[in-house]
Amino acid sequence: MILLSPRLSLDQFVATQHRQYLMEQSSPPAEVLMNAHRFAADIWEPIINLIGMVHLNSGYRCHALNSDVKGSKNSYHMIGLAVDIMPTEMSILTAINLIINSNIPYDEIIFEYRKWLHIQGARHGYAPRRLARTTDDGIIYKELN
Repeated sequence: MILLSPRLSLDQFVATQHRQYLMEQSSPPAEVLMNAHRFAADIWEPIINLIGMVHLNSGYRCHALNSDVKGSKNSYHMIGLAVDIMPTEMSILTAINLIINSNIPYDEIIFEYRKWLHIQGARHGYAPRRLARTTDDGIIYKELN
């Protein structure tokens, strides 16, 4: 088993229920793997340390899978820099507040559809913007206060 960090395996990061993409999902490009290792160390592990265990809904997505699930054309999932999670040890609102008020270098956190958190890291060489937003429809985004 390949570990991206102590508590995130590559298998977990690429898992999908969309069977038609299993082969493509299981072999991400080298650049995606580099991003995924950095994301796991810099974002995933500090978040798990802060809020406890989570349910990982989505990590890496190949382009075809991202299109099929109607993900953004520029989704950070496709480059190994994003996850969608649901906290299991606290409310989602508590988790959001803890993450926003932490020093975790996330690029963006989005409370999506009042169901899960999208958390993304910055691209290599870019400073994290630390944006915090919410959306109920995937079209209109509002800043979280």
